[in-house]
Amino acid sequence: MSDITEIGAPVNFDELSKFNDDITNPTLYKEKWLPKVEAFRRARELSIPDHYKVPTEEVPKDLDEKPFDTIHYLQTTPHISAEEREITDLSVTQLAEAIASGKYTAVQVFEAYAHRTVVLNQFTNHVFEFFLDEGLERAKELDAYYQTHKKTVGPLHGVPVSIKEIMRMKGKRHTGAYVSKIDNIPEEDCTTVAILRRLGAVFYVRTNEPTTMMPDEANNNYIGQTRNPNNSILSTGGSSGGEGASVSSRASAIGMGTDITGSIRAPASYCGCCGLRPTSRRVSAEGAMDGEAGQENLLSVFGPLASCVTDIDHLMKHYINLGKPWETDASCVAMPWRAAGEKYDSAADLSKIRVGILRDDGTVRPHPPISRGIQYVEEKLRAAGVDVVEFPQLLIKEADDIVCTMQRADGGHSQKVLLGESGEPLFPLVRLYLASVCNTAPMSITELRALVVRRDNLRCAYTKFLNENKIDFIIAPTHAGVAPVGRHDGIAGAYYFQYYSLFNILDFPSLAMPTGLRQDPKVDVPYTNQEYRNELDKLEGQKYIPELFVNAPISFQLAGRRYHDEDVVAFGKIVEKILQGN
Repeated sequence: MSDITEIGAPVNFDELSKFNDDITNPTLYKEKWLPKVEAFRRARELSIPDHYKVPTEEVPKDLDEKPFDTIHYLQTTPHISAEEREITDLSVTQLAEAIASGKYTAVQVFEAYAHRTVVLNQFTNHVFEFFLDEGLERAKELDAYYQTHKKTVGPLHGVPVSIKEIMRMKGKRHTGAYVSKIDNIPEEDCTTVAILRRLGAVFYVRTNEPTTMMPDEANNNYIGQTRNPNNSILSTGGSSGGEGASVSSRASAIGMGTDITGSIRAPASYCGCCGLRPTSRRVSAEGAMDGEAGQENLLSVFGPLASCVTDIDHLMKHYINLGKPWETDASCVAMPWRAAGEKYDSAADLSKIRVGILRDDGTVRPHPPISRGIQYVEEKLRAAGVDVVEFPQLLIKEADDIVCTMQRADGGHSQKVLLGESGEPLFPLVRLYLASVCNTAPMSITELRALVVRRDNLRCAYTKFLNENKIDFIIAPTHAGVAPVGRHDGIAGAYYFQYYSLFNILDFPSLAMPTGLRQDPKVDVPYTNQEYRNELDKLEGQKYIPELFVNAPISFQLAGRRYHDEDVVAFGKIVEKILQGN
């Protein structure tokens, strides 16, 4: 399948991604920067212990051409022991309890996760940097503490936590996937990493991400692209794509990603785990390496990815209440993680909870598996007694215009500086993003202020609608489709982000969750006689070729009011139980 049209990519991609490229410089990159990148790759490969790897002949050579289910392989291969599976199958709360009771040592837990992550990486390429020797030493230190004091250091004692590379970590190269930052080695942890370390986390890998952080993939000039563990020809999405692969495959107990227009929720939904985009300033986002630094119009947030909603609750509660991020990051709000409202208790009367279903935003029609997933969630909630109503396409075009305009506010200047210093090559979706931000002049302060007023008016309109209609939560697609095709460096998209970015611009806490369903080409057949609404709808609609997406998780997102993250997570646990039939 060498023709990009066979994966649904537009034939006019070059035109769509056209901009004045004063960034790439092949000679500069080849002579000054490529040798450093190659040295990085060699060091990375040498840091992976051979005794954790499976035989290379077991790794298909056609992973990018033929769907391969890596998660199934991890569940069935004899190279992973029964005890290792028992450990990695535990939730974070169960794992913390098992360590605290002495059932498992931190070293036992570390070995299980280190083995699993190395095997996963052989198939998916999800790890940006390994430092397993440090992880092992940390686990030994925690075991020694436990033996001496007969207690744990904190609620994450011995829990293996993966971290997106964008987050600053002491003594570790901090690049944000920009080649120009390859020599940047900070001397201290960012606030979030420091808090997790104090709570007892064991760090051992940092995960992959895309150049510029804006494409819906995890692909860069350091290590290349990350594959989806459910179907190897698909992408993990981005920008926290390595985290999505790691957590959904139980190669890390819990992970931390970032989200500015869906970068936690996209990988979580595409890979089949849970991911929370918190309200801004509840989790410290200090210490991120990206091209959006300094702008406060559309904030990037840090947040967790986990195998279940209970684990997200566990991390958020202890991170906020014990970590107190506001004590070291002045931008954080001093707001403890509170008990959720009484009506969101698992034993509450569900008929008192009203959920609005936004099944289609009116701009890009969801693909058949997504429509099936939303319908399935709606039916399950109604059967459980939840008050379900339709949510309108409220100011969708206004929200989209605000987001897109804010993203190009500086005319792409920050990204050009970070990319231009090395002259590194640009992947297709990076070029597409740059074309969307570099083809306009930077905004004036007056224009930007007017845009912020529009943003705030939008937030007020949504809050007013929720109040007037007594709606507690919104359920919506996470994206128009399941995980996008990763072949040809992801040129087939995703191109449309409004299902995600709507809740970024509203600053609503939003939780991506799996329905438990999977894409089935025999069930999720294309719409008949589909008439496209616009060019974006056509771009996204034409790439739905059912056979490509087999076994892709079908997910959705649950959003609630600003600074009511606790309620979103509490109701998320209820929804999770309903979908699991509990």
